Amino acid sequence: MSILLYILWLLLAVVLQVLLFNHLPIFGGVALVYVIALLKAPVEISRVVQIVMGFLVGFVVDIFCNTPGMHALTAVSVMALRDVILHLYNDDPEFKNGLVSMQQIGLSAYARFSLSIIVMHCILLYIIESFTLFNFPVLLAKIFISISLTFGICMAFEFASSKK
Repeated sequence: MSILLYILWLLLAVVLQVLLFNHLPIFGGVALVYVIALLKAPVEISRVVQIVMGFLVGFVVDIFCNTPGMHALTAVSVMALRDVILHLYNDDPEFKNGLVSMQQIGLSAYARFSLSIIVMHCILLYIIESFTLFNFPVLLAKIFISISLTFGICMAFEFASSKK
């Protein structure tokens, strides 16, 4: 059941990204909601499936955002390193099934894990987008704003969906 729920959340996140969040830039930065869906991928799926899933999600976002392969490349990179980063912050050997969440690994570990993934994704995406460091202060501002918005939405979603 959790995988079906995850697929629905993934589709909703992509639709929200394409139809809403891409059209709400704040000082050049946007909230990257689809990254949150990639963070929460079930632990039991293989790395190859995660990478293919990252490519497909990034490719769909690229199609609707007219960004030739930028989101696909960054999503594949994030999914390739996701398990490694997850195991850096979560040392529980019993955690082998289910969605990655605050309830599963704890608030501190989830916050550090999600922030690491979001920072990596935003830095890579905006460096590829600019393809130059010509206007470095603007690039840093976009990266910082996108990280802040995405992380804020990520943590708000986790707190809203947590079971008391």
